[in-house]
Amino acid sequence: MRRRVLLLLGFVATLFASCDDGFVDPFLRGGGAFSVYGAIVSDGVPLTHTVRVVPVRTLPDAPTDTSQATAQLDVVVSSTNLVTGDSLQWAKRVVRYANGTIGYLFSNTFRAQPDTPYRLTVRRIFDGYETAAEFATPLTPTASYGPVEVIGLDGEQGLADSVRQEVRWAAARLDSVSVGYRVPGGSGAVVIRIPYPDVTGGEGPRPVEVDYVRDLEILRDTLGLNPGQTVTLYEMSMRVRALGADWVTPTDDPEILAQPSTFINVENGYGFVGGATFGSTVWLPDREAMQAAGFSPSY
Repeated sequence: MRRRVLLLLGFVATLFASCDDGFVDPFLRGGGAFSVYGAIVSDGVPLTHTVRVVPVRTLPDAPTDTSQATAQLDVVVSSTNLVTGDSLQWAKRVVRYANGTIGYLFSNTFRAQPDTPYRLTVRRIFDGYETAAEFATPLTPTASYGPVEVIGLDGEQGLADSVRQEVRWAAARLDSVSVGYRVPGGSGAVVIRIPYPDVTGGEGPRPVEVDYVRDLEILRDTLGLNPGQTVTLYEMSMRVRALGADWVTPTDDPEILAQPSTFINVENGYGFVGGATFGSTVWLPDREAMQAAGFSPSY
């Protein structure tokens, strides 16, 4: 699923592409003023968090440029940490997507806390009408490691057909996974990250099976090495983005997205705002197993 705005997780991009101001006319009978889509993501550093606010009405004059669009959505968006009571106001910007629709985006850069409830509020200035969503960021996920499995070891060459290892994360669901190899590069060391998209999505936690033999071929291509050339390995790492247990993954069908009861955790409005948390781990796989995969471990 294509991402349009950094940190609006995969589901948000789909919703953004599917909704525009005219498209949400079916919501008019429900009484809500806005649809809100987005996420707050916890990490060890400040991140820019973004939500999109869609007016639940047909504008009398469709905006022809972003300055006109800005004047037609007069709201204040803020977030509150429900543990500390700290509240932040988010800045508005207007974008035009490739299909010509206008998007009202609100952002703020701060360090969100894991395992913390938040409330995001959209308040209409002229009458104080509020649309809000309450949700929580999940715990920072932790990893555990299975044994390295070596299959088809050639006794003469010392190389195996397959070398794999499962890494399990204590998380309700994973949204993105990348495996990092710290190897020589330039004047020192670099970390080359390889995405593992097949383990994301679905319900419940899924183990990440690291395929060392396959990844070695990707590393050789990336580093410009010859086939069969060994790669020195300093350490392994993995970075994941974990979703909250209540996360909703929508369909791509705009007819379903148009229904007022779809993906709602928003009070006095429509849409979904969720929480996510990044997690990372570093480990040193078994030396003999990594040699069988074709690496030269330095540890």
